[in-house]
Amino acid sequence: MSLLKNKCYEKLDEYNTDPMTKQKMDLVLFNAAISNLSRICRILTMTSGHGVMVGNGGSGRKSLITLATFIMDMKPFAVEMKKINKDDFFCQWYAYLQLILYKTGVEEKPTVFQLQDRNIIYETMLEDISNILNNGEVPNLFEPKTKIKVPEIIQGQIPDAGYKKDEI
Repeated sequence: MSLLKNKCYEKLDEYNTDPMTKQKMDLVLFNAAISNLSRICRILTMTSGHGVMVGNGGSGRKSLITLATFIMDMKPFAVEMKKINKDDFFCQWYAYLQLILYKTGVEEKPTVFQLQDRNIIYETMLEDISNILNNGEVPNLFEPKTKIKVPEIIQGQIPDAGYKKDEI
């Protein structure tokens, strides 16, 4: 445990000295925090890995996710929603979803999607997240023209990935 603790503090120092870091973190990494950090990192290594962290505000969930994202060399994608009129709100929400699905699906960028409970304003948002986790898509999120382009882009990437088109 002491070796793991030292490695975690080493990564925290790397995070705090990284020029891309916007906000430094001054964390105390006790055993339970290190255990949770390890679990988050393990989830992030899994194909289609996802998890839900539940706890009281100020308990360090966001900080641990941020550090795990840095350790795993992934990009964070945090959603900040504001309560505005419903039509504008859903335009903004669906734009976020389109962007995250494009980045992860087409551009193949390992990304951590962070959504805090305070940003869940409408129940429909949870249904959309459930659809992504269960089906890999949100119904009617993309216009038909866009939906046609995505498979073409992915088909173009198949030879780069080492597959032959007839193997898929």
